[in-house]
Amino acid sequence: MDEGIISNRYAKALITFAKEKGVEEKIYDECYLLSNVMYSVKGFLSAISNPIYPIEDKKKLIVTAVDGAGLSPELSRFIDIVFTAKREEFLSFMFIRYIELYRNYKHIGTVILKTATPIDKVTTKRIVKYSSQKLHAHIQIHTEVDPSLIGGFIFDFNNYRIDASIKTQIIRMKRKFIQKNRRII
Repeated sequence: MDEGIISNRYAKALITFAKEKGVEEKIYDECYLLSNVMYSVKGFLSAISNPIYPIEDKKKLIVTAVDGAGLSPELSRFIDIVFTAKREEFLSFMFIRYIELYRNYKHIGTVILKTATPIDKVTTKRIVKYSSQKLHAHIQIHTEVDPSLIGGFIFDFNNYRIDASIKTQIIRMKRKFIQKNRRII
């Protein structure tokens, strides 16, 4: 079976279960935290999917990843089912798919704003307000500082990108200059 099919089925089951229990937001927060940990901590994914490690150790690792605060009983039960079915290698994909399903269900859009210098909170709030009006969705914004942009910004929303950075403009000018000079020779 394809990992996309498996993760989609489990994530749909989890969100349906979470809606019935009324804890979809709490599970969203936990899935978001766990997916970030899984991809940022080196060796975490391989430890979870390694069949040599006992299931109890894998569960302890997951609980430790959420700072010992403990998982909600619903997510803990879901993880037990995943480990019982021996699908733990797909757990990260399940969390990511749950996050996508939750965002679609709640009409939440995520925006990544890259700037050359840090921006203040007032500007961030204005961007969120304007974006949510234009895109007809609640916006979660993530700001990143990338000095290589030189100036300007890159605004990513779903599959749309507005690139108004100086770096990109310089690259475009360089390409045009090279193309124009090739015709002369």
